[in-house]
Amino acid sequence: MASVPGLRVVDYDPAWPDLAVAAITELERALPDVLVAIEHIGSTAVPGLAAKPIIDLMAAVPDLGIVHQREETLAGLGYRRHVNGMVDRLLYVRATDGDRTHILHVVTVESWPTRNQRMLRDHLRAHPDDAQRYARLKRELAAGGIAPGEYARAKTGLIQELTDRARAARGLPPVPVWEKTGARAERDGRGAGWFCGDLHVHTRCSHAGELTPAQVAAAAREAGLDFLAVTEHNNADSHGAWEPLAGDDLLVILGQEVVTASGHWLALGLDRGQVIDWRHDHRDGVDRVRRAGGLCVVAHPHAPYPSGTFEYPVERFDAVEVWNGRWTSDLPWNADNEAALADWGRDLAAAVRRGRWQPAIGDSDAHLHGQLGTPQTVVLAGELSADAVLAGVRAGRCWVAESADVRLSFTARAGDRGAGIGEVLDTGGEAVAAAVQVSGVPSGTVTFHTDRGVPHRHILPGTGSGSADWLTSAGESAFVRIEVRHPSGRMAALTNPIILI
Repeated sequence: MASVPGLRVVDYDPAWPDLAVAAITELERALPDVLVAIEHIGSTAVPGLAAKPIIDLMAAVPDLGIVHQREETLAGLGYRRHVNGMVDRLLYVRATDGDRTHILHVVTVESWPTRNQRMLRDHLRAHPDDAQRYARLKRELAAGGIAPGEYARAKTGLIQELTDRARAARGLPPVPVWEKTGARAERDGRGAGWFCGDLHVHTRCSHAGELTPAQVAAAAREAGLDFLAVTEHNNADSHGAWEPLAGDDLLVILGQEVVTASGHWLALGLDRGQVIDWRHDHRDGVDRVRRAGGLCVVAHPHAPYPSGTFEYPVERFDAVEVWNGRWTSDLPWNADNEAALADWGRDLAAAVRRGRWQPAIGDSDAHLHGQLGTPQTVVLAGELSADAVLAGVRAGRCWVAESADVRLSFTARAGDRGAGIGEVLDTGGEAVAAAVQVSGVPSGTVTFHTDRGVPHRHILPGTGSGSADWLTSAGESAFVRIEVRHPSGRMAALTNPIILI
């Protein structure tokens, strides 16, 4: 056996197929009306192949939304949803004493015949020499001390080669095997894309904070976050703890929650150990942060305690936290957030016409266990770095989700020109088609908002996945933004505007 902490590659165990059969039987009995097919995949499904001792299963279902509705049943069997960057499947993990034992991959019936994982398994079963090449690579990586988060990426070259051959044997073209893209992607710090994170997080170094930095980092990874900002109350005491906890899969941005009697604001992108003195004029602090390339954010402007109400001019700041998490309430969306959103939305039309508007963000303000990433801000950035993420927020290229369960895409087109969230669409006088795709909000309501109100609504199906379209023009609408709410009225997602000219 070869191993590093958190990563074990062991000799093939003849008991693995029986464990897979037992798990498959259990799932088929629990979800007889959901599963169309289910198979043992992964390295433990290839006789003689060394592997991590985890049973991978792949199940086909008519619609992924159906599985969302049956997650309590899966939880009863020990399977918990795992947030990942794979946009075309759901992933559920079963663990014992903190160690993963099973992973359930759920895909659609339509994609089942051409799933790379099934074809690679069959190829390795039929080609023992290739299986041994794969085993040698895995052992070398484990023995070399590779971080668990980089293990999958380091295998991609060989997996791509073998999968291409497996697909060619079936008359299929090659496709990339690294599937982690989009808002939940693991990143290597170089590629552009959508990154999700939490820009308002506390540890034990803040009043009422319960979590250590290590616990925060672990919770961020479990929540599928790409980045977080540590924002202690008027101190930088935890700044020195983050370097060994961060990595290619998790960016940590240093910051501070500047707490004053006239409101709180977030200073993001600080140097290690840098503290903004709350006793000085707020304009001095804002200037210091901006000179350093950082971002200044209005925090929970309607928080239900005296110093939480924001009394400074909002226009002096770079963004507004319109959605603050469970710290001030047991609810992920409450009246304080509703008031903050109403203020921001009311001011947006005039701000857009002035040519400078403050983007909206949402953060957990996590102090306690179970709060991180609810909500979270999803940012379009050139790379996973502090400068790039903060630049994306500053430009408004971001949207807010109540959790990683909610996914959204919003664009607008006029002729052959298009724009996304936070961008300007030069319509050239042509009609504008605004389109949004949403998943994870069963029977939710999608609303299109402009400077003239709410001109269009759309009800999502019970599966939670759907799309909505609306036609307008720059003459009718200065901007378009989206809100998605649950049937109860609770917010599920909101976007920054696309500006129309």
